[in-house]
Amino acid sequence: MKQTSNYQLNQWEMTDRIQMEDFNRDNEKVDAALAGKLGGVELIQEISITSSFNSYSGPFPIDLSNIDWNQWKILILLADCKIGGTPNSGDRTYLYSNASTLLFGDLAKRTPGSLCAVFFPRNDGTRPMHVLTFPYGEITSSDSGYNTLTSFNLVYAGTGGQINAGSKVLLLGIR
Repeated sequence: MKQTSNYQLNQWEMTDRIQMEDFNRDNEKVDAALAGKLGGVELIQEISITSSFNSYSGPFPIDLSNIDWNQWKILILLADCKIGGTPNSGDRTYLYSNASTLLFGDLAKRTPGSLCAVFFPRNDGTRPMHVLTFPYGEITSSDSGYNTLTSFNLVYAGTGGQINAGSKVLLLGIR
């Protein structure tokens, strides 16, 4: 039976006897190769927003107190915001950290929509924080360590729109 040059996956010919074990072995090789290529991104936490909210109904809390920053090279907080209502030109969505002295108060402020913050603890929760935020690619730093960051609030600021139910917050990590 012929095999591919890179991963030695089976390439059957008409005369070969096909067996389930060969398929299973090939699937294991593909699975291992993909895991190595994708960098091992793990879903740490998924939070569903079940009720719509706006600036009058208050922020949506995101609890990070169970995160052991020492376990992660990189953490990604993605707020997939579904915007409803009629946003005005000055409306914004943003993430506000648990203490205004950490990260200068708010991160990833932008016109209403989804937000992303990428943290780089590099397996040391005492390291000073460095955060890259999207969609604008802004870098924010703080002398405080990652261990001091225990929560965020997802905020809709403005009078015309809201963040709808069905929005999600994902916390992803790379060990």
